[in-house]
Amino acid sequence: MKHINGDKQMTNVWRLSAIAPWEKACTKHPTQKPLGLLSRIILASTQPGAWILDPFAASSTTGIAANLLGRCFLGIEKEDEFSKISKARREEIEDVKTFATFRRKIPDIVKAEDTQTDLFMCHESDPIVRLPFLEEEIVERTDVLMYAANMTTRKKTEPVGKLALGMKEGELDDLMFSKIGYIMFHYWNNQEATAYRITNTPRIVSKQDIPDGYLLRLATNVQKYLLLEYVPGKPVDIGAFDIMKVQRKGKGRYMPFVTQLDNII
Repeated sequence: MKHINGDKQMTNVWRLSAIAPWEKACTKHPTQKPLGLLSRIILASTQPGAWILDPFAASSTTGIAANLLGRCFLGIEKEDEFSKISKARREEIEDVKTFATFRRKIPDIVKAEDTQTDLFMCHESDPIVRLPFLEEEIVERTDVLMYAANMTTRKKTEPVGKLALGMKEGELDDLMFSKIGYIMFHYWNNQEATAYRITNTPRIVSKQDIPDGYLLRLATNVQKYLLLEYVPGKPVDIGAFDIMKVQRKGKGRYMPFVTQLDNII
């Protein structure tokens, strides 16, 4: 349907590209929809962190679009063949580079990031309750918290899996904590570094609100604590990187800081 507004012609018909070859790498469903279409619908009707239910999931295009946009997804599908396609597609975006590439190929996501810098942040006070989409939840958090620690400290810290990092005055405004997807343990002027995928939504709390089981770090003269969870003993491969080019110099070189994954790999 078209409407005339002065000299301009408006339409309520969406014009989108057909399914691209990169969307069919895991085998195409007979009635598969373009990721661009589902992304536009999700952007128009949900907030970051929302749960999306598709009772007829098929190859889970809705779920893949939801995960790419920082939403959680629950799908229902009775056909085993289609469920296998869903699983393969989900595993495909487990790769950090593939995840980022898919997002760059969807115009509405690119446009949203250019115009709404906080679009993909979750402002909820509590972490999202983790329910499985196939095997585990994926949210769009790709920033890396760089945590420099000597070998003695690393041996005590890495195996814990739950950290409460003290944030001093002036650091809270600089940390885009809701976009942290990885923590990387490293040491100054040493190539050895280990990255872990964060499994919760990072949040800042007061000391009295730190749950049991968290290891406190940088507990001197701090205002708040950043809560981070990861699976100890299961580092992730983020690709080839040069840790030297992102390490800080001077007095602040041992203080945790956040950088983008693209700055490392």
